[in-house]
Amino acid sequence: MADELGLDELRAEALTNIGTSRLKVGDAAGFEDFERSIAIGDGLNSVQSARAYGNLASSLVDFGELERAAEMLDEARRRAERFGLDDWLLWLRGEHAWPAYDEGRWDYATRLLDELIGDFLEHPFWMEMPCRVLRGRMRLARGDTRGAQEDAERALELARVAKDPQVLWPALAFAARVCLPTDRQRADDHIAELLAEWVDQGCPVSSESNWIADASVVILRVGREAQFLDAVARTQPPLPWRKAAAAYVSGEPGAAAEIYGDIGARPEEAFARLRAADNLVREGRRAEADAELDAALSFWRSVGATAYVREGEALLADSA
Repeated sequence: MADELGLDELRAEALTNIGTSRLKVGDAAGFEDFERSIAIGDGLNSVQSARAYGNLASSLVDFGELERAAEMLDEARRRAERFGLDDWLLWLRGEHAWPAYDEGRWDYATRLLDELIGDFLEHPFWMEMPCRVLRGRMRLARGDTRGAQEDAERALELARVAKDPQVLWPALAFAARVCLPTDRQRADDHIAELLAEWVDQGCPVSSESNWIADASVVILRVGREAQFLDAVARTQPPLPWRKAAAAYVSGEPGAAAEIYGDIGARPEEAFARLRAADNLVREGRRAEADAELDAALSFWRSVGATAYVREGEALLADSA
């Protein structure tokens, strides 16, 4: 209708919606819709260009293109600043913590998230949930179990109110990961709920990058490997995040680490290498274990992830 009536701004908005929807179900043709939306929005000097770039960045993350996603976030921020879009700028500030997390700039990411979450306590905003999950991951890695638990519980509380898979599924996955060491049944309950909804909705790509790595850690520990792998096998060819999770759940953390490394997800790569080293130590393959440990510990030390550093150094001693 927008085409027929010459309503170009509405056309740009509709193309962003179509592109987002296509990409959430794994249809790469959605990128063409984004390109058309951006071209129209920029041509009109419209706020729709900021929205298109922001949504494109999120979709690129789901497709494992982290470097390009960060570039698109910068484009979105520049346009949002020019148009004075305060709500969108708040959303984009939160989104900018993700590249910092992936690249190992955790002190910066933590400061940004602390500031945002503090503001959300006074002025509620839906970005609090994903910001809580991301901060919780870093807290967990740095040995702040109580802080990670607080973030997990608050994120899940907010996500259950929203009922939107793009916030609920990451909250369930992270909550399961946090409570796994002390409450295996609760962790299993969270994962069972997540998998049931995910499968019921056809296993969409939706926000997969934000939850599937957390979920895979728990899936392997609670014995739901077959359920997850069967779902993956019955859906479209898996994108990188799903391929890495499937490798991890299949007992191949080294293969998962390679995939995470290829897409630039350095924390997930380091965690998978830690698990691969553990397996290799158990098998008596010490030289290979040390290679995995060296790579994992290099990253964990650089970000101050003391919990994982202690675990890695203990394995290093065992492999000596």
